[in-house]
Amino acid sequence: MPVSRGKRLGLFGILFAALAISTSCASEGPWKQFMEAAGNAGAQGNYVDEEKQLQLALSEAMKFGPADARVATTLDRLSLVCNRKGKYEEGVGFGERSVAISEKVRGPNSVDTGISLGNLAENYVMLKRFDQAEALHKRSLAIIEKALGPDNLTLAASL
Repeated sequence: MPVSRGKRLGLFGILFAALAISTSCASEGPWKQFMEAAGNAGAQGNYVDEEKQLQLALSEAMKFGPADARVATTLDRLSLVCNRKGKYEEGVGFGERSVAISEKVRGPNSVDTGISLGNLAENYVMLKRFDQAEALHKRSLAIIEKALGPDNLTLAASL
């Protein structure tokens, strides 16, 4: 049975929350707290508060430098929440910035980059920019499948 778009976005949000929390260290306490608060708000369907918490997290992440992996993670989450709120153009902006940083910091073939590409593609789908969305989805799927294998749940969630 296919996974609905809403559930797919929810799964990606959960995956990014887990990635963000698992990579934390003591110096990123405020960033981590804002990310956790955003995850809680999003899980409750409070996308307005989720976006506010993510904006605060972005301010904290920028303290580590504009090309830091935390910035990429936060921008990707902002892209997702914009998608949920119907702010697709804004979501594209966040998503493109996230992918650019992720490619530099994590590498163009990292799982995180692949997930960010898929999230960006979802905003393009909603804008009916299907050629761009298709190219991003294909690249996303190829990266995730190569890194995690064809039977991984992350790959299944992205379909």
